This record gives sequence, structure tokens and C-alpha cells, in this order.
Amino acid sequence: MLLHLAGMELSGLEKYCGANLGGLKTIQYAPIHWINASILIDLVTDENNFLYTIPFSTGSWLSLPIMPSEDIWIENNNLAPSSPTFTQEITTIVPKLRPEASIELEAMSNMRFIVRLTDKHDQEWLIGDPRVGLSFNYRATSGSTNGLNSYSIGFSGITGRPSPGYNPSYTPS
Repeated sequence: MLLHLAGMELSGLEKYCGANLGGLKTIQYAPIHWINASILIDLVTDENNFLYTIPFSTGSWLSLPIMPSEDIWIENNNLAPSSPTFTQEITTIVPKLRPEASIELEAMSNMRFIVRLTDKHDQEWLIGDPRVGLSFNYRATSGSTNGLNSYSIGFSGITGRPSPGYNPSYTPS
């Protein structure tokens, strides 16, 4: 829980924030059933960085080609006094419709995921609780006459803490 933050002294955001480039460089994702839960260490530092690498028992991070769009990742805080939660939403466009992609996307609809984002400042983020994951949805469109055919995809869910940075220092064993 984040109740320990209630009495925290504030120092101002100026020391954390600077020049701003919106958008993301990469999106990577992995089904949570690939995670080796028996050795997963879900620890976040005081600076809100995930401390250990995500251990996979099978597979690894998968890459997602994305097209530039606005507000790809949105995190909203829902600060109820007894149990704060954070709504996570990732939406983006994946170019070029293909029949075989539709089969993989449909299979993904029945799975839960964690997502690793890299923003344009090279900051990596871990989105989704590794034990619960995010749901997945998609929509295909043929595009307008001057547009592109594509898939609109999304990951969404609720977490019990704000998304941490993902710059792990240790590997679980």
C-alpha cells in the first residue's frame, strides 16, 4: 500500500522533470503465464524502480511495431483512502492487416500480459502487476482511402501501485 506516503515531505517536481519529449520508442509485452512465479521477486525501490529482472520460465519479451499516436500510455490514480489503485491503459496502432496476425491477436485476447515501455527519454517502465497482468483487446480496420489498414490494440488493467521504472539491478535465482 501507499499509505506510508501520506506523511512524506515534498521537495518539488522541478528536480525530477525537465525537457519533455512525448511518445514512446518501443513496446514489449509478455504473457504472465511465461513468468517463473516461483522465483519472481516483486520489489520496487524507494525511487520507484523495479529491482529484479522478470524471470521467464518460457519465452521472453516480444516486440510490438507501433505507429506514432497520442497518449499511448495513460495511468490514472484512484486514491481511495483505504486502498489506492491505478488504472493502466495502453493503446496503439499496429500497421498492416494480415490474416495470420489475426490468429495471434485472437489468441492474445485470452491471455494476461505485462508490458515494458521505453519512452523517448530512454526511460523504461513496467506496466501491469506481474502476478495479475493486463487484459488485451484489438480491433482491425481496413483504413480510409488515404489511410492505412491496421490493428488498434490495447492493454488495460488496475494495479495497486504506480508503474515503476524498469531498470533492474539484480536477477532472481
